Amino acid sequence: MITAQRDILAAVIPKHKQAASRGQIELSVSPFYHPILPLLCDTDIAKISMPSITLPLHHFSYPEDANSQLEKAKLYFENLFQIPLRGIWPSEGSISEQVLELAIENGIQWAASDEEILFQSLRLSKSPQVEQREVLYQSYVYETEKGKINLFFRDHTLSDLIGFVYQNWEAKKAATDFVSRVLQIRERILQTRGEEYLAHSIVSVILDGENCWEFYPHNGRPFLQALYERLSQEPLIQTITFSEFIKTQQDFPRLASVFPGSWINHNFSIWIGHPEDNLAWEYLYQTRQALKTAEQSGKYPPEILQKAKEEIFIAEGSDWWWWYGDDHSTENAKEFDALFRNHLIHVFKILGQDAPPLLYHPIHKDVYKKVITVPPKGFIEPVLDGLQTNYFEWLGAGIFDVTQRGTAMHQTSQLIYRIYFGFNLESCYFRIDPKVSWDKIQTPELELIIEILRPKPYRLVFGLTDLLSGKSDGMIWHREKDSWLPKSQHVTAGYKDFFETGVPFKLIEASTKEVVGFRVRIFKAGNSIETWPENELILFQVPDEDFERYDWQV
Repeated sequence: MITAQRDILAAVIPKHKQAASRGQIELSVSPFYHPILPLLCDTDIAKISMPSITLPLHHFSYPEDANSQLEKAKLYFENLFQIPLRGIWPSEGSISEQVLELAIENGIQWAASDEEILFQSLRLSKSPQVEQREVLYQSYVYETEKGKINLFFRDHTLSDLIGFVYQNWEAKKAATDFVSRVLQIRERILQTRGEEYLAHSIVSVILDGENCWEFYPHNGRPFLQALYERLSQEPLIQTITFSEFIKTQQDFPRLASVFPGSWINHNFSIWIGHPEDNLAWEYLYQTRQALKTAEQSGKYPPEILQKAKEEIFIAEGSDWWWWYGDDHSTENAKEFDALFRNHLIHVFKILGQDAPPLLYHPIHKDVYKKVITVPPKGFIEPVLDGLQTNYFEWLGAGIFDVTQRGTAMHQTSQLIYRIYFGFNLESCYFRIDPKVSWDKIQTPELELIIEILRPKPYRLVFGLTDLLSGKSDGMIWHREKDSWLPKSQHVTAGYKDFFETGVPFKLIEASTKEVVGFRVRIFKAGNSIETWPENELILFQVPDEDFERYDWQV
């Protein structure tokens, strides 16, 4: 088995070389140890997107390290593939003007980031109106005294569909949906901007190249085959690499300034600001300063200093910070913490010094372990109108926090932000808080489904178009054998600031002391595009009259 795996791995680089030589793909890199380059250059830059952020005690500013991370990546790439490096995907799409200047100095012709970075750079809202989104579908130039660089910005809805949604769809349906969305973008550009603008338009789809495929049937091969087939057959869509696109025109729109941020919420909150994040920066700062002092002392040969600096470069990688704080969680948080500190400790060992005692103190604290689901604490009697009728309306409810799920990927285009659930003796209630107001959604065929799978399989089904038009009820469906069939009963719902509904326990055949297990799903034309929780159910027990006596709050 190991021999077979090594044979497969040995073919990866040659396959990429062959595809690049045929012009089928373009190869790019990220900085060597995957650091957040803007923060290496200057941690204070985080305040631009997050003015109220608490920064680490000491200001970390080592642009020379950021430059070394780019140089190392470029050198490795060109030695491996024997072709010039043209483009970079900065770690987590993180860019700033200082980072782009370093890229220009390294001869890099293009870089990419997220749509929200472009919108902020153009001083548009995070989610601009449909007619303003056409600014996304171009390449822009950022220019300094040292040269210029082309910038591409990803459509994160299309990117997240591949990263998080299509894995649950039949491959050909998913490919057809993707292509139809691209054609809709083309039609909007044609109607609002005209043929000339359309001729210079590009739709950038960018996602983690490795993370999502393990969740697809057969590692995504059927989907990718279906997608490439549909794209090849569609005469109105041309697939193109970024370097090829740059050659298609002489003049590109200019960006006078570039907003600093990442592809996650156009800021750096994943990697700085939380007490654990900041403490990790402090540990890194203290160690980097010690190495700087050693360099200035003249006592160490270059090979020793370079060996110590390599440990610093490793510790500057962004993935250590991904698991610090309460943004994401993993069972291996303590191991990641120990590895991070070990790299810093090794700097001192290489220099023949004793490491400071603080490096032996763990950064990760169990107190920051995320609480994703909070159980109900008391009976509730909500008015199902989609408004916060009074302070106590949902006070006793349980909460499932969508933002607190742990993963190595981060979805930006989700529709659901938080789920509340509660009950009284007769009924259970559900409240869904949207991430963005659903009246901004341009897809009318969406359905919101509360899927109850324990103790019996039921669905509460609501059309988003109906909800937005004021229709206040939904259908109950029951699963019989392998099919979902509608029942004659309806359930009341309301949507304004949020969505809320309720159903009597007797309609879903749930008796006292039985466990109810449910999840919330969004469907588009019969296909799932969002499910919370993703791989489990939210559970609660049907209460009896003594519930509040034994589980009460003030």
